[in-house]
Amino acid sequence: ARKPKDYVTLEERQALREASLEYGTVPAYAALSPEKRSEWKSYLAKKFGKARSQISQDDWKKANGFKYPSILHTSLDAGLRPIEVGRAQTYWVDVENCVLRIPAKESSKNEDNWVVPLKQETAEFLGQWIIERNMYDKYDDTDALWLTRSENPYSGSSLRVLLDNLTEIAGIERDLSWYAIRHSVGTY
Repeated sequence: ARKPKDYVTLEERQALREASLEYGTVPAYAALSPEKRSEWKSYLAKKFGKARSQISQDDWKKANGFKYPSILHTSLDAGLRPIEVGRAQTYWVDVENCVLRIPAKESSKNEDNWVVPLKQETAEFLGQWIIERNMYDKYDDTDALWLTRSENPYSGSSLRVLLDNLTEIAGIERDLSWYAIRHSVGTY
């Protein structure tokens, strides 16, 4: 049975969630200045529950970040449009109550404030991402929740690249759009 392009099945949603955990890592060890490397070592020590001196190259390699899982899981829970991913701000996130609180003036189509429930796991990924995002200089002067590698807000095209990469990792052999995620949220 062929599925329409604008719909993501429960199985595909789960496969995308799992793929997001494999995609994207912390910065390469060799690419960091000694000062930044020291900051990241401290972060990884806390993440892995180890002494800073015990952080190895293997730890560095397995240290996937929380940016992509937080983007995907939040979108799967909240049905964010691409423009809303691009507009997302850190102050929208309420980890303790597992919700996004999107002000009416920042929502693309709502006229009122928008409170969106999140799964516990999603809230935890967002909490971890907010800690991790502080490690990146590009977030120093902004409340933007997510920025691309080029330091721009996410757009439909940058999310398209992310989704294409995730569908490949997930073994999904058909085209999906970011709106397909949104439509599946409404369905489930």
